[in-house]
Amino acid sequence: MPADQRIDDALAVCFDSAPLEAPLDILGKPKVHLTLASDQDCGQLIVRLSDVQPDGQVARITYGALNLIVRDHDRPQRLVPGEPLQITFELDMIGYQIPAGHRLRVALASSSFPMLWPAARRSALTLLPGLQTLELPIFEGQAIANPFAAPESAPPANISEQRVAQPSRSVMEDVASGEITTIVEDDMGAMTFDDTGLRVEQRCTERYTAHPDEADRTRAEIVWHYHAGRDQSAHDSARDETTPGQFDVRVESHYRMRCDAEHFHLEAEQIAWEDGEEVHRRDWQCSVPRTAV
Repeated sequence: MPADQRIDDALAVCFDSAPLEAPLDILGKPKVHLTLASDQDCGQLIVRLSDVQPDGQVARITYGALNLIVRDHDRPQRLVPGEPLQITFELDMIGYQIPAGHRLRVALASSSFPMLWPAARRSALTLLPGLQTLELPIFEGQAIANPFAAPESAPPANISEQRVAQPSRSVMEDVASGEITTIVEDDMGAMTFDDTGLRVEQRCTERYTAHPDEADRTRAEIVWHYHAGRDQSAHDSARDETTPGQFDVRVESHYRMRCDAEHFHLEAEQIAWEDGEEVHRRDWQCSVPRTAV
């Protein structure tokens, strides 16, 4: 689930309702209507709808993001700096009950990194005089009991763990350079499928770096480690089958992306080993023109 939104809200423009006198049931796609302007010919708009709890914690209900260049979806169009824009778009569909005593918050921002790659130039958005509105799809029907039967699934696999999965998320700020890096560590652990003797180990590290004012310093790097093998032939008594073969394979993949004002630059490398010997290596490089981003 999304974390407490207070850190993001400190960098956004927020509008809060009064505490609700009764629970409010939302079911559907909230919609916003805004009048704004950008000081650049590009820009991004991120709208978050949140539940502000009495103790100050903020839970995100739903959100929406819009690249202002493609505000007409299939027809990219550069902005005219300072020119008013009438913006209407829907947030993601949601079913949520806001308890009595809580407040509803609308938070507006011009970036959401690393979910969105920053626009080519840092833009400042200004809300202009006019009617800014939020449409809420309110559920007024009667709640019913779960009409579905209990879920069915296959028997779980027989697995023994050698290393427990340890995913983590962190944000690091370099006070000297001003760069901010989001680090995603997805250590999916190491395990053995006991019925076949197959060993699997996976780890992935993602690093997304951006500078608050210089969009062309944005970059991403992703490294995948995959290791699989079997120590000996295995016999599956349930199926009366023998899985032959001792093997050991390892694959490492590296992906990098950076940008300048005109292009995205992508690099990738993949290396594979079998029984400790390198058997495959491939590199890719390409540049993609920036059009609507």
